[in-house]
Amino acid sequence: VVLRARELGVADFFVKPLDADTLTERIGRALGE
Repeated sequence: VVLRARELGVADFFVKPLDADTLTERIGRALGE
């Protein structure tokens, strides 16, 4: 799961929590896959 999260860029949106659009997009992709 951790490796999968890194592939989706989850770590990146934790680093940039203010980037709401990216956050939503990452979550959408994570749920979609």
